Amino acid sequence: ELTEKIKSIVADSFDLPYDTVTLDTGPSNTVSWDSFGQMDLVLNIEKEFDITLEFDEIFKIVSTKTLLEVVENKLNESKQ
Repeated sequence: ELTEKIKSIVADSFDLPYDTVTLDTGPSNTVSWDSFGQMDLVLNIEKEFDITLEFDEIFKIVSTKTLLEVVENKLNESKQ
């Protein structure tokens, strides 16, 4: 399922145990989630889902939940 896959990528990108990643996980509560980590995360997401995130979409990612929403919207766009 998409949520599990996203959480797994967040965990891998920031060296976090999978079971500690929640929808609220983000830069405000994750030390390793800085600007470099964000770009690493974006690259991992783009590779996994074969999508390209736009600049404004990347800035919307402030938590696992918003990342999930951005990816869902992007995947829905590509189906149309």
